[in-house]
Amino acid sequence: MIRFATPVDAGRIGEIHVVTWRAAYRGIVPDAFLESLSVGKRAAGWRRGIEADPQLVLVSEHEGKIDGWVAIGTGRDDDTKTEGEVYALYVAPESWRQGIGRALMEKAEEELWNRALNRTVLWVLEQNDRALRFYESLHYSADGRTKEVNFTDTTLTELRYEKRK
Repeated sequence: MIRFATPVDAGRIGEIHVVTWRAAYRGIVPDAFLESLSVGKRAAGWRRGIEADPQLVLVSEHEGKIDGWVAIGTGRDDDTKTEGEVYALYVAPESWRQGIGRALMEKAEEELWNRALNRTVLWVLEQNDRALRFYESLHYSADGRTKEVNFTDTTLTELRYEKRK
């Protein structure tokens, strides 16, 4: 079942956020940064976000337990303020390759398109081959925009991907 998150879900959302970062970005992002991630801080941030916007996060729930989530809204870049954006997508590592990420993305796109946002963008680390292949399988493609992000003492490049309704 996919539904909008409530503030009560923030603890599990924070847990998945940290565990998935550590699994997905090991070898890409410095270990020191990954080890510094705090479930409590992530959960508190997501709780505040969900309280401020009850339509910010969609969760996938199976047998009463959240196994993935996606955060959505309007674009944050100067040229995407009237378009949709997938801010983050994370599935618990033990639930990878079960179609949860795809189902969350389909629901996120539907939700954004229902809001009359006909283009969806997202940012993905250039070095994250697994994520690049996943988004490309959903018909997203690089739109030519890049940005640099810093993790401790490492600078990485993010690519912006897009998909039109």
